[in-house]
Amino acid sequence: MTATLLALCLMLTPVASLDAPTGGASLYSFYDDFDDNDISDWDNRCAPGVWWAEAGCARGSTGSTPAALTPESIQETGDCLITTRAKGQHAFGVVFHLDSHDSGICAYVSPDDNVARIRRIVAGQLDDPLVSLSAPFPSGQWYELYVECSGQSIGFTIEVPATGDSWYLVTIDPAYHPGDAGLLMGDESGAYWDWFEVAAGAQGSEGLLHSIEVDDDMSGESSGDDDGAFEAGEEIELTLLLWNTGTETLTNVFAVLQSLESGLTVTDNYEDYGDIPPGEIVYPDDDFGVLAQSWVPDGEHDYVLNVFADGGLHEELQFMLPTGCGITCDVEPGFDPWHMGPLASPWGSNWHVSTQRNHTPGGDQSFKCGDTGSGDYDNELYCILASPGFNIPRNAELSFWMWIDAQCVLSDADLALDGGLIRLLNQCDEAVVTPSGGYPYEIVSSTSGPFDPGAGVFSGTSGWQKIVIQLPESCVGPRILGLVFGTDDSGTREGWYIDDLCVVPATGIEEDEPGPGQVPLSVSASPVPFSEATTFLLTGTGGEGADLMVFDAAGRLVRSMHVKAASPGQGQAQVIWDGSDQSGTRLPPGVYFATCQSAGQHDSVRLVRIP
Repeated sequence: MTATLLALCLMLTPVASLDAPTGGASLYSFYDDFDDNDISDWDNRCAPGVWWAEAGCARGSTGSTPAALTPESIQETGDCLITTRAKGQHAFGVVFHLDSHDSGICAYVSPDDNVARIRRIVAGQLDDPLVSLSAPFPSGQWYELYVECSGQSIGFTIEVPATGDSWYLVTIDPAYHPGDAGLLMGDESGAYWDWFEVAAGAQGSEGLLHSIEVDDDMSGESSGDDDGAFEAGEEIELTLLLWNTGTETLTNVFAVLQSLESGLTVTDNYEDYGDIPPGEIVYPDDDFGVLAQSWVPDGEHDYVLNVFADGGLHEELQFMLPTGCGITCDVEPGFDPWHMGPLASPWGSNWHVSTQRNHTPGGDQSFKCGDTGSGDYDNELYCILASPGFNIPRNAELSFWMWIDAQCVLSDADLALDGGLIRLLNQCDEAVVTPSGGYPYEIVSSTSGPFDPGAGVFSGTSGWQKIVIQLPESCVGPRILGLVFGTDDSGTREGWYIDDLCVVPATGIEEDEPGPGQVPLSVSASPVPFSEATTFLLTGTGGEGADLMVFDAAGRLVRSMHVKAASPGQGQAQVIWDGSDQSGTRLPPGVYFATCQSAGQHDSVRLVRIP
């Protein structure tokens, strides 16, 4: 079996161990059932709120959002399991990773708005949601809430015992740091918490999902194109490795896999693992099977693995596995949400969507790390712009356009004080992605910034330029792409702009630099996705025009066209593609990639044809 090791970083999220024991000093660091009707040893945090204890419950009322309450005795928690039983009307839940400046994360349910969210809190105020879920949440019921924090990964399980309903949310914490945990409410006339519990560390005292291997070739029980990307219409063999991080052997371990979304069918849901000694990582006896229907959309999808062993062990582990091949983002309205924030405390972040500069033809937005408008970035930044989870196929290339003005050493053309670099993130580690020939700058040997001396970065001052990076075989599979920017404690510049980013199968076409006065080549398409036809828009095609080639997701050429150069003053050349191959036969719905080549340059765009 050909397999690609998928160590799923921020997409692999353990969820609450629902059948874990409810006591034991070695497992839990804090528990309060409020039966003494006393919360005098709890502290008010964030916005003001009225808190009291009555009839064995903690109570709260506030007209502000968010109001939080944290126990004085709890230690700062990083990896942890938080559980509580609560009910309310507008917004009730828990807060965690709350630092001394009241910045952290909250997870809450709002029955009257039929929404649940995981959301950042910055300086005591609600920031943008990291993830939201709309559902018919019942009013007037007790909710059991479970929040599992494992590194940057956050899983939020919501259950209503009276109705049997349950929901799941997963995301990453872009500004992860340990902090306090407690109760949260907003715009509440009277919320209740029956008990509140924090388990020290993620639920790793038993078995945990360690990593994943995917086989999408045509052998065994799998059927796909063997590009390492799980796509609609494919059936994969899915190998889930378990890791016993406890101190005792787990005996007679078995697991059952469940998909949480329609269109993704688990065709083989049961596997035996035998005994797992302490510290060991074990393969199952065979593979799970998962089939994606042809209409399953690209994006992240939720699964649950229930793990059982002798002694009554039961752990429920949730993870996200994306479907699709590659990723594109032009930062125009409608793009999939990217996460932005500092990588560690007390570093800051300036990432945002800007209208100051733009590369997309006809567009007006790009990502910027810097102040709004043309304002300079702050000192002491260490922040990330992180993509949604996606699949990197074999023989892929990463390309993006950047405009940069960052502080470098004027007396040395190769040294920088501030700059940016590219990372690919997964569950176990992260890898810096290096352009061919290396980064153009190195961080100075004496630096107060977040990067190690000698680290390669993009820096200096340059107008829009295209960066193309061939991705190695080790990068194949589900990943999160991160653009990281860091600054020292003095001196600022305008910042780093990113636009028209994509990861697509490589074409093998070598690209020349634009000549003096030559407009860089660029191709885009609209609409995407499309059903009947899409229009390619090309700039920088030169006097000879351009060759436009369309490839399927496996990298096979399915259509080629020649595009005449734009007329003087027109600015763009256009060509309509009706979704047919070279013989005029309509191609099936799916993912395609178009590459434009002209005067030694090339650019690519990702396409999706729908029924």
